Amino acid sequence: MVLIGHSQGAGLLVNLIKNEIDPNPDLRARLVSAILLGCAISYASFRASAPPPANNLFGRSQRPGWKAACTNPASLRDSKGWLHPFLPTDGAS
Repeated sequence: MVLIGHSQGAGLLVNLIKNEIDPNPDLRARLVSAILLGCAISYASFRASAPPPANNLFGRSQRPGWKAACTNPASLRDSKGWLHPFLPTDGAS
């Protein structure tokens, strides 16, 4: 099984995994992946010609001494993936 949740849904999945799946060996064996967006994983995109400004929180940890880990989500499998973003071409963000 694959579980995907965003924000509040990610929080609900954390509880589901902790209370129902993790204690049950049969369910735990069936869990392939849990993608907890906005909780453990977040995504952001920007144009190469318009990167986020220096005072932006993108890619920065709010905890002193910590760093945000950034990766191309298309390359998580074999480090060879290509991400093909579809962004507006009219200059709108």
